[in-house]
Amino acid sequence: MTLPTMPLADATGLIRQFDLIPNFDGSYTSTTSLEGTRASFAAASLGLVPVAAGATDFFTIAAGAKTVKLARLRITGTAGTLITVPITLLRRPTPTVIGSATLATSLALPVAAPLDTADGASTSTLAAYTTANPTLGGTGAILGSGYLTLATTAAATVENALDWNFAAVPGARLPTLRGGSTQQFVLNLNSTAITSPLLQIEALWIEDFT
Repeated sequence: MTLPTMPLADATGLIRQFDLIPNFDGSYTSTTSLEGTRASFAAASLGLVPVAAGATDFFTIAAGAKTVKLARLRITGTAGTLITVPITLLRRPTPTVIGSATLATSLALPVAAPLDTADGASTSTLAAYTTANPTLGGTGAILGSGYLTLATTAAATVENALDWNFAAVPGARLPTLRGGSTQQFVLNLNSTAITSPLLQIEALWIEDFT
């Protein structure tokens, strides 16, 4: 008996053929895992306080020795008063640097963690900025833009999430930083003034030498 095959997208967005085993109920089970094989990393910034008077770049992922492929970026948060803010995701050709800003500390400081400890450490550099705006890098390509509604912190609720899930598009190339370059992925608040902002940011990416 020849098993049917079905094109599916794996965790890295690649289309592959998977053998399927028929079940008694007429459904099928894949014999191949959808898990990818490339080194993957996650990081989160919890309780980040960007510049309330009008933040620009507030979260960055910079290329290291390896190429970085962004799989997912998710943002939620609250504020002192209900507000909807525009957030832009850019790829800057030259880096945003600390300037007069202060790097976030404690849980607001994003730290790369390998999804599999066998993958070793990430070569990317992460930063989250508070107190003042950093010195912006070169004009970049806009990779995404959306609105995020921040409920009041006192209400202890989250209105919505801004979620760029690039890995969910089968066959599409993931946003990429070339290894050894000065490129950065950057989140920018478009200088919007926010009362007592408090943001949660989650990032997921892949690193390799391709």
